[in-house]
Amino acid sequence: MQINKGTLSNLFRGFKTVFFTAYQSSQENVLLALAEVTQSTADEEVYHWLGALPGMSKLIDEIKIQNVKAHNYTIPNEEWEDSVAVKRADIERDRYGIYSPMFRIMGDIARQHDTEQLAALCIAGFTENCYTGKPFFSLNHEPIKGGTKFSNLTAKKLSQANFRTGRENMRSRKNAAGRIMGLGRDLVLVVGPKNESLAREILKAERSDNGKTNVDKDTARIEISAELGGVNEDAWFLFDMGHPMKPFILQNELPIELNSLTDETSDHVFKKKEFLYQAYKRCGYGFGMPEVAYGSTGAAAA
Repeated sequence: MQINKGTLSNLFRGFKTVFFTAYQSSQENVLLALAEVTQSTADEEVYHWLGALPGMSKLIDEIKIQNVKAHNYTIPNEEWEDSVAVKRADIERDRYGIYSPMFRIMGDIARQHDTEQLAALCIAGFTENCYTGKPFFSLNHEPIKGGTKFSNLTAKKLSQANFRTGRENMRSRKNAAGRIMGLGRDLVLVVGPKNESLAREILKAERSDNGKTNVDKDTARIEISAELGGVNEDAWFLFDMGHPMKPFILQNELPIELNSLTDETSDHVFKKKEFLYQAYKRCGYGFGMPEVAYGSTGAAAA
């Protein structure tokens, strides 16, 4: 193939089609459904409204305005990229087709990036603070000073008894104003591959080990996160997917794009005799509502 602006432009369009076809066709992951997707227009966003859970009250004289500036939780946007090179000689020899699988893999990996970051957030939640000023999973959350406290943390490994404890914790949880939140409408048990069989025994078996009817059957959905297996294989989580607000936040500033450097006068192209292609995006990941989550490190015996 003769190298010129037209052929390079056509080649880029082809690579871009392969990339985005793979990006858009990648299988959805439950972790993405756990994230509230927000749009950002700055280098960071402040979520003042976290913790301002509304509730109906009797109107006497004046309305009661929720204090939406009680918290100052900030999520910065970061730059993410994945760059590859295509040799000039391969294009001239009409061997550019060998790069299609690489761009297909790039698209698939770009799609998986969000789920990898959200899995990392699950584990980081045991040590990193959320809007309450405590780790996302904590024994002593206090969303509003003087308000109702709650715990959403355990260290016990997954078992039927410990699942029941977590489910009871969620269903009886109150917000800062002391109101029952009504959780449990759509509970999801998220585990890594190590706990997959046990999770299915707890939630899918007709009978328990003692031969009695399994009263926990279908009380939550099961989702297996391969990403968790590479971070903490014993960790497990309960999330309420039926609540309007999600436990995590995926903050998009600039959606994924594929760029190219094919100008033959550029220093890199001239010296290296290769063209560059880069997947690039700007976004941030952070904690949303710990009120709709329950997590275990799995560090203690069941």
